[in-house]
Amino acid sequence: MKKLVKAEILWTRKCPLSCNFCAMPNDTERAPVDLMIKGLRNLKDLGCEFIAIYGASPLYDFEGLPEYIKAAEDMGILTTIIVDGVGGDEDKKKIKQLYDVGLRSLTVSNDFNPYDKSSRLKSKAGLKLIDWFDKLPGTRDMEIVTTVTFNNYMEITVSLYTLLEKYDDKLWFSFDF
Repeated sequence: MKKLVKAEILWTRKCPLSCNFCAMPNDTERAPVDLMIKGLRNLKDLGCEFIAIYGASPLYDFEGLPEYIKAAEDMGILTTIIVDGVGGDEDKKKIKQLYDVGLRSLTVSNDFNPYDKSSRLKSKAGLKLIDWFDKLPGTRDMEIVTTVTFNNYMEITVSLYTLLEKYDDKLWFSFDF
């Protein structure tokens, strides 16, 4: 029997951005953190070794997130959070709190194309956040996630080389098509 090695956790749907192609509703409440931590135990029993916490940006619904990440890391489940980075210094403060409880991976959303004001904001802010996170001691990796569209596939191919050169072997990319 194959075991589950990665899970994606929808932490929140709260988001102040209005990206043209996003369909994330903004009105759903999250489950209580203690119940979500019980879910982590179930995932661990299934062999989960890594979770990606997403949902617009988990930083928009920060309450309980440090406890959740600490619980996962204490169970031996590696974590990353997927963020947009538009919160600037406030995002850095929150991510530093998460780093202090064990977070060693950061994933940012980047559109590689200025579709709209929200896309421009998050793409620029996300790259700045990666630069900052990379300087924290003991970081494991960073990732850029993007949705590939007819409007951005050329920018992605050009940008990949520059970014890979800059971050060497610590940077990952993932794509939604």
